[in-house]
Amino acid sequence: MRNLHILKEQVVDFLEEQYDEDIKQIYLICEAFIQFHDTKNMEVAKNIVKPIWENISKYEQWYLNDIRVINAILFLFQVDIAIEFTQTVLVRLDTYKDFQDAERLKTAFKINLSLLLIKNKDYEKALTIILDSLQCDKKKMNYSILALHFSREAIFRANIQVEGSTELLEKARQLLMIYDDYDYLELIQKAFNY
Repeated sequence: MRNLHILKEQVVDFLEEQYDEDIKQIYLICEAFIQFHDTKNMEVAKNIVKPIWENISKYEQWYLNDIRVINAILFLFQVDIAIEFTQTVLVRLDTYKDFQDAERLKTAFKINLSLLLIKNKDYEKALTIILDSLQCDKKKMNYSILALHFSREAIFRANIQVEGSTELLEKARQLLMIYDDYDYLELIQKAFNY
């Protein structure tokens, strides 16, 4: 959370020097996350980023930067809207298939959507999305994203009481230990336990 406050301060400093719409969006996203963290009130966070969505939703064409912003605020949408929205974004990202960042964004959208589905207790749909992502994108993922996929699948399996959750969590643990990423391992374990 400290880094988010630092980023917000840097953004404010920049905006005092010169106005930039993209930087203003970063400010609003930071503020929404900070307010949500402090108040635990999703409506407050939604209202902060509402102008971003109102602006982007009018565009006929979304550029990669617009899609990155949408990904950052996806958690603020109702699950059914986020699902429909993600499917639209995944199709639109095909336009940018030659850009490496487009593939990372596809994976990020699938991961974020799976988290929304977990929160909505739609474990089977979340499992389908993660399995599809693993099948399509596994060789392109970095170690932390792959570990996150394994841990999410472990959560789904545990919640729908299907075997394999322990083995998947162990895969994530081993992968993160190879890279000595003990902080991320702790976060994944906490998420699984929660």
